[in-house]
Amino acid sequence: PRPFFQPYHKPTHEKPRGLYALYLHFCYLLGELPKTYPKREEDNAELREAARRMKQYSAEADLLGRNRIETAGDLHDFTERISAEFETLLMTRGKLRNRLRRMHDTEAMNPIRAEISELSERIRTLRREMVLCRDIAERSDAVEALVDRIEEIDTRAKVRANEKTDISDEKDSI
Repeated sequence: PRPFFQPYHKPTHEKPRGLYALYLHFCYLLGELPKTYPKREEDNAELREAARRMKQYSAEADLLGRNRIETAGDLHDFTERISAEFETLLMTRGKLRNRLRRMHDTEAMNPIRAEISELSERIRTLRREMVLCRDIAERSDAVEALVDRIEEIDTRAKVRANEKTDISDEKDSI
């Protein structure tokens, strides 16, 4: 007996079915799916870089909102506070590691190891927050200058619009 027909090459992916297929269909109808995909690797790199920046800005905005930081002074105070906490946690973790080196009983080591891992996790989050604060501080002056320039352009446009309405009112009255 001959085997059933099998195509020469198998498709690389399965066709979506069920609820996911319906979701993709509605995304297509709404225009949410991209019309074309980038062909060059450079385009993909630009998209990845834009996505990375977007995630970074989102994390920075989350940090500012979560800690109610509104001014540069607030940011400086917050940075100093987490830096001090960071230093104390590093000192505590170092002392625990030294104590762990002197111990020989594995049962007594487990709670200390757990405490060291908790401290390391907290140190990791503080380090990330410090980096975010540094990036915010570096970029805040440039963003403030850009906002000022945009506001200046808006005020100029409003003044011009008011001048035009004043001129047209004068013509109407004549």
